[in-house]
Amino acid sequence: MKTFKSCLFIFLTCCTLIFGGIYLYFLNLNKSCIVDHNKVEQSYSQLNLKLQERNLLLKKLNTNDSVKTLITKSDSILKRTKDANQFLWTEFYLNEKTYKNDSLKQFNNELNHLKNIYNSDLKNFHSNWTIFPNNLIKIRQKFPKYNYLTVEYGEKNQENMKKRKAAEHWVETGEWK
Repeated sequence: MKTFKSCLFIFLTCCTLIFGGIYLYFLNLNKSCIVDHNKVEQSYSQLNLKLQERNLLLKKLNTNDSVKTLITKSDSILKRTKDANQFLWTEFYLNEKTYKNDSLKQFNNELNHLKNIYNSDLKNFHSNWTIFPNNLIKIRQKFPKYNYLTVEYGEKNQENMKKRKAAEHWVETGEWK
């Protein structure tokens, strides 16, 4: 009986240590996931602010009506969503109409830099949190969906736009153009 009590005590102690270790591991993972998500949030907010600054500059410049319409649309989308897919086409069209503007060269360089940081942070977040058991933490947190931004500011993006349209058509219909 004494041996049984000793074995039971050792078993319960081991179980407590194991479950405590697992709990601390997942608690640490949860904190790391939040830190990685905050990096994505921060890089997105910096990009968002720079896009809004660019839109303000374009409003001050004498631009045609189609650019003003795109600026208004871009501002409204940037205020209501964090999903890059929502404003990607507006950015493609806006960049297509303004990429030759010399007063935007500095903004375009900064936007490309911030876009690359955002895409890099997003790639790290996705790659770190899609494998088991990390994906359990990400699922539990219910973070908003983020997508990569593929527009190159200050350059022609017609080929990127064609590829994007073909991919979206394939996703919707299953037919590759």
